Amino acid sequence: QNLRFYTGGSNSMILTSGGNLLIGTTTDSGYKLNVDGIIRSSSSILGTTVIVQKVTALNTNGVQFTNNAGSEKARITDVGNLLIGGTSDTDKLVVEDATAPNIRMYRSGTGQVWQQTIDSSGRYMLREAASAGGTKYTRLQIDDTGEVEVFNTLTGTAATFSGNVGVG
Repeated sequence: QNLRFYTGGSNSMILTSGGNLLIGTTTDSGYKLNVDGIIRSSSSILGTTVIVQKVTALNTNGVQFTNNAGSEKARITDVGNLLIGGTSDTDKLVVEDATAPNIRMYRSGTGQVWQQTIDSSGRYMLREAASAGGTKYTRLQIDDTGEVEVFNTLTGTAATFSGNVGVG
């Protein structure tokens, strides 16, 4: 037998005989908690694979992910921008770090790794490694004055440069 709760003559919540709680719906989809509406929590919502520490109002801040100490680590804004380590939402993807922000792309099956980073001198670097734990080789470097360095040998390709070009 289900236990039903009513407000204003309407069904508002059902505790099923199987122990599932339905809020805002009368359809038991087999989940322990089934909510048709927005869930608000002033604390954490825990799961077996994800802990979302803080979810703010969707119309203003999107979703914020914090560590156990409450420090924000990532955010998905209400316009769909993904911010990792930052709070400025002018771009679709923002990766911010005080020391060396890294973005790593890994091709599964081959082990090939490409990494984009900014070093402590402010140089943008594109690095490559044959495996995830392998030595990273800088293939392209651009410093904060716009000076570009291409490492390794250009073979079978054309390179076009404008401005002052130094060789050697």
